[in-house]
Amino acid sequence: MIPVLNQVDTNEVRPQVLILAPTRELVNQIYDDIFLITKYYRVPACALFGGVSQVNQVTQLKRNPRVIISTP
Repeated sequence: MIPVLNQVDTNEVRPQVLILAPTRELVNQIYDDIFLITKYYRVPACALFGGVSQVNQVTQLKRNPRVIISTP
């Protein structure tokens, strides 16, 4: 993940990385790991998946994340 984060342009306000995982649990695990790394890179990330309130996810998307972790 670190080489990918090095390529992210923080001046761009659009998503630049999309990570797809097969399950909601894996999305959460990946997000937790990326959160620990991205706090040093200052690259916003969010996790998107079904089965939960869309309000929180829409709020996360409005913060212009550069990295999105999701499940199909």
